[in-house]
This record gives sequence, structure tokens and C-alpha cells, in this order.
Amino acid sequence: MISGVLIIFVSLLAVELIRRRRKKLRFFKDRGIPGPEPHFLWGHFFEISSDHLYWINEWSNEFGDPFGVFLGDKPFLVTQNLDIAREVLIKQFPKFTNRGRKFGLEENHPLKLFALHDDPVWKHLRSAVSPGFSSKKIREMTPLILKSIEGFRRKLITLSASQEAFDVYPLLQKLTMENIGRTIFGVDLNTQADTNVSSPLEKTAIYAPLNMMRGRLDLICTTFEWKPN
Repeated sequence: MISGVLIIFVSLLAVELIRRRRKKLRFFKDRGIPGPEPHFLWGHFFEISSDHLYWINEWSNEFGDPFGVFLGDKPFLVTQNLDIAREVLIKQFPKFTNRGRKFGLEENHPLKLFALHDDPVWKHLRSAVSPGFSSKKIREMTPLILKSIEGFRRKLITLSASQEAFDVYPLLQKLTMENIGRTIFGVDLNTQADTNVSSPLEKTAIYAPLNMMRGRLDLICTTFEWKPN
């Protein structure tokens, strides 16, 4: 008797969970927004975590702009429309100050990462940081940035002399790190002249993002929404 009731309860619970999951995955279809068909459990997690730039380009060519994707059951609208970007990031920015939650554990992240704060806390932090990016400060940093850009230009000239194709992305990573080191930390990392990745700061900046969203915990947190109290 008890086992029969338990089986019925589990069956009804499974049916309800499946119904809710399917409803969440119909978020874009119900609104007439195209996009690739999501996996029932993972959404588009594996495509995005493997090579998001490649897949966004592929999906953009197939479905147009904008289109919708899912990380687990969390919907994300993807657009390359500059008018929409201007509307969100400039004209209507007060309505879009918070970042989308990719994982269920972000709100209680022990490191309290700068980009994970919302509303009043984010507004306070932004007010504290903004003076460092004033027009005057940027003008003062311009010679340092131009120095890095000149090194980048010379690197491109040297590599293009071979008349062979080369990947510019690692060069842009080194250019970015060199500018960050000079303008924010006051350290000349000289990353563009370093053919290897020897700086600890550069190693962390380059490899940490590559290892995000690739572990089992990332997959579980993305697939099954969990909001700690």
C-alpha cells in the first residue's frame, strides 16, 4: 500500500517537473523569438562552454538577429544589433543595471565578486570606481595605452611579413594584459614581447576564464536552478 502511494507520488512529481521544464524551454517560442532547439536538461550549455563565439556566429547566420539560447533552463537573448545595445547600455541603462544569473550559486558566492552585486550595492561600487575612469584620468593613461598599441602594430608587421595566416586572438590577449598592467596596476608586464605566458597575472587572466563553465559543478548548477536562502 505504502509503496503504491509512493510510486504514484513520485510519478506525479516527475510529470510536474517535466511539465515545468518544458514550459521554461518554450520561453522564446511563446514570444515568437527563433533559436536553436535546446537540450531538455542542458539547454545549450555544451555548445556555449566549448566555443561560444563559433556557435553564436553559426546561430546568428541560421536564425537571424535576435535569437534565444538557454544555459540549463535559463533564457538568454542574443543580439548584435547596435541600436538595441545602445538602448540597453545607454538610454535605458537604469533598467538594466543587474547582470543575468548563469549559475544558482552566484548570489552567495564567497568571494563577493565585483560584477555579481546588484542594485544599491552595485550603484555604490560604481560610484566609487567611476572617478578612476573620468575623461581626465583616461587622457593621462592614453600615452601608456598608445605605447602598447605601437608594440602591437610592430608585432603585426613582423608576423604579416611571412605572408601566412596567423591567429590574432592571442596577440589581443597580450595587448589587453599589457594595458591592464600599465594603467591599473602600474606594472609593465611586457607581455607582447614575451612569447611564452610567464607572468603569473597573465596566466591567471588568460586561463581562469577558459576553465569556467566546464566543470561538473558548473553543469549541475546551470542545469538545476537552486537558490540558497
